[in-house]
Amino acid sequence: MDATNSRCLILASQPGDSAWAAAPQVSGWFDVLSQEVSLAWADEIQTLRPSDPVVVKVRVISQDPVDDVIFRMSTTTDSGDPTFCTATPESMTLHGETRVEITVTALRPPGPGAFCNLTATLMSQNIASPASGGSTLLNRAYPVEAVANG
Repeated sequence: MDATNSRCLILASQPGDSAWAAAPQVSGWFDVLSQEVSLAWADEIQTLRPSDPVVVKVRVISQDPVDDVIFRMSTTTDSGDPTFCTATPESMTLHGETRVEITVTALRPPGPGAFCNLTATLMSQNIASPASGGSTLLNRAYPVEAVANG
């Protein structure tokens, strides 16, 4: 099965024994649907300050509970530098959670107008998504306060 809707055939049979006759084989087709899951930011954008962690909240929205879905948060900057800020934890497996909290920290003073770009991703073969591979993406840029030279 992939991340699109599929069909599954179930075959059932029961052999007989000395007391009971064998049951005739039966079959049935069933639709197997992908789970609709989306992500939404659950808080306002905050300004990051070097070495001052900020908790970022993400909502997991689904009609059914999510299970065995991998949540990842990655960070980059405008220049693409992945070491400028960190997200902890970077990855976790969800088992019914509807809210995820990630601690984001800017590691060093930025240049003027710098941003820490966060990308939240849900990954599972059971998630319906327009993206390939069953991924749901959410992006947001957080400004990082420059430290004045003193």
